[in-house]
Amino acid sequence: MWVLVRIKMNKKVIYTSTFPHKNNMDYFLFEPEVIPDGYDFVCFTNNDNFKSDVWDIRKVNSLYTDGARNAKRYKTLPHRYLKEYEESIWIDVDVKIEKDPSKLVDTLLSDCNLAILNHELCGRTVTGDLNVRKCVYEEAKFIQWLGDQNPKKEYKDNMNIIHSQVDRYRKEGYPENNGLARTTVVFRRHNEDDVITNSERWWEEMKYGSRRDQISFNYVAWKHNLKFNYIQEDIDDNEYFYYMKGWRQKQLQ
Repeated sequence: MWVLVRIKMNKKVIYTSTFPHKNNMDYFLFEPEVIPDGYDFVCFTNNDNFKSDVWDIRKVNSLYTDGARNAKRYKTLPHRYLKEYEESIWIDVDVKIEKDPSKLVDTLLSDCNLAILNHELCGRTVTGDLNVRKCVYEEAKFIQWLGDQNPKKEYKDNMNIIHSQVDRYRKEGYPENNGLARTTVVFRRHNEDDVITNSERWWEEMKYGSRRDQISFNYVAWKHNLKFNYIQEDIDDNEYFYYMKGWRQKQLQ
């Protein structure tokens, strides 16, 4: 006699992605301090070295030579790759879950389908006002300044692409001081129509423009009238998420 066994799958997911270069696969996948009830953990990667008792490691192929763009395809498009889930928390691969964020997510998604960190609050603990930025135009100037300070003149992306992109935004009437998202953490009901539209357009900006997703999120949200909330937490100083980048840890000690 056959017995039908239903396997319970959670409807919420915490996910990340990372595509290190094949010659530099010694990246870490951080295990959470807590496992929130009702959530699965998923990581998309090309890294054969990742092993975890918590994360579902999904080995996927690279489409681009640019690892950042490969990772952000999954970051931006959960409705394509995680459609079996109703709600998602994106965290960058260098973030560790420190405390159950469920209540925070429920609060911020109570009147909209997306919430994202506010860059105006980010970095005050570590860098004072240096890392506080209020719009995409300030973000572009900061990326230029940061690369100019680098002895090797290495930039986070091609500055000609970035300047051309924000010039286009300005010509379309996108206003200054319209806020700036910090995309390290994102809460979403990613299968809802408004989020799908925003996500697809956001990905197009990164696919054909700068891979720097903070350059384009607020513009796309403005363009498509996306209602969203800011997560009013500093990524460098909050009780839910710990940013594991080494230089930040040292300055926090």
